[in-house]
Amino acid sequence: MLVITCHGNSNTKQSFNYIKLCLPRYTYIDLSFDSRLGFWNNLEVMEDLLSYYPDEQFIFLTHSLGSVYAAYLASFYRKRTLALITLSAPWGGSEAATLLNVIAPTQLFRDIKPSSDVIKGVQQLSLYCPITSIVTTSGQSSLWVKINDGVLSRESMMALKGDVEYYDVHATHNEILLHEATVEIVEEAIEQAFQKSKENALINEMEECDE
Repeated sequence: MLVITCHGNSNTKQSFNYIKLCLPRYTYIDLSFDSRLGFWNNLEVMEDLLSYYPDEQFIFLTHSLGSVYAAYLASFYRKRTLALITLSAPWGGSEAATLLNVIAPTQLFRDIKPSSDVIKGVQQLSLYCPITSIVTTSGQSSLWVKINDGVLSRESMMALKGDVEYYDVHATHNEILLHEATVEIVEEAIEQAFQKSKENALINEMEECDE
């Protein structure tokens, strides 16, 4: 079992150092991206990288935009994905990106505005794994009046439908990576996914013996 991390925009794999330090017993593989290259180009590179682990099961642990990448990857590798654990995920996109893309157009703003193909697509993915999504509620950017974490609205972070367990944590968009509550939620989600995998493997083994 591999824990696949994917950082947020303008961050790096170092974002997960605190969580890794608190949970050292897992094996981590870090995915990275450059938003200037465009979402779909980055996603293709990530998919190619994970193809080098054909026999592994995945648990995705992600922050912000990295969560959207992971959701697509989980749909590609649905049979091998045990869980998707996200922090401050822009499931509904960034409302601010729509305005900012008019003022100063960039590939990032085009990719993460609510009307983009990327964000519309993530809403339609078939995700069969358990999803644990931490929602951050401190920060309060003046760009909008909705409850937000300084970067994303709470509404966007709760826009993913399906088998999603949401947790509110009073932290800003980046503080969540260093929050004790995050470690507790992440550890519980990983352990539950691992135990479920063991149970399924045992059931499959018994069924094969019966045959």
